[in-house]
Amino acid sequence: MTAAIEAQGGEVVASIAIPPTETSFTRYMPKIPFNTEAIYHVMVGPAVLTFVKELGEHLGRNRPEIFGFIDSLEGVDMNIPQLEYLEGTYFWEAMPRYAQANQSEFDKFFREKVGVDSNGASLGDPKDIATYAHMFSVWETLFAMKAAMEKADYKGPDQKIDFLEAMESITGFEESNEFPQGDKLFNGKTHQSFGHQNISKVTDGKLDVVYRTTIEETLYPDETDYTQMSF
Repeated sequence: MTAAIEAQGGEVVASIAIPPTETSFTRYMPKIPFNTEAIYHVMVGPAVLTFVKELGEHLGRNRPEIFGFIDSLEGVDMNIPQLEYLEGTYFWEAMPRYAQANQSEFDKFFREKVGVDSNGASLGDPKDIATYAHMFSVWETLFAMKAAMEKADYKGPDQKIDFLEAMESITGFEESNEFPQGDKLFNGKTHQSFGHQNISKVTDGKLDVVYRTTIEETLYPDETDYTQMSF
């Protein structure tokens, strides 16, 4: 991240490491330099909500630009008073929680099948917000396994190796009801699937996608090759 920013003429004025066990972050806020133009936060887990609330209390209205992982905030209604200061900030989403103007037929199908409305909430309870940015992965993984099983003509546990070899030979998946998040490139060497990612902006208490990456923008060099490992 630092190298990418510097390569484009930017400067990282501070890098603040916070232990994952922290439950409050107020003592780290004063470490944010006054000349900061943008904050990129990489927080994971339930502490994200606490972090952004405390960040808002510390920065007030004169905040810099903010971009970070949606993570546990995806299970929280963005249109609540405690999160008003997030208006105009940016988040990473794998799959947009709020149905977009160009919503695909596959997203509509997926929402219907899992019982989620256009705001990413349960059809039975609008206060029950789904972890929509991530939940597609469970759905898509099952269909990826199904594709490999069909390719291997899988009949049972004795064909585990056939299944793995079939999976490693797959090069990708097309956007469909089975893969509603979008097209995927599959790398058998790393058992890693690469897809489009989304940068969304908080606008009127909702998340609007303002940039959708290409798959090529998400790739990184292989660090291993599982296809060369012995079974």
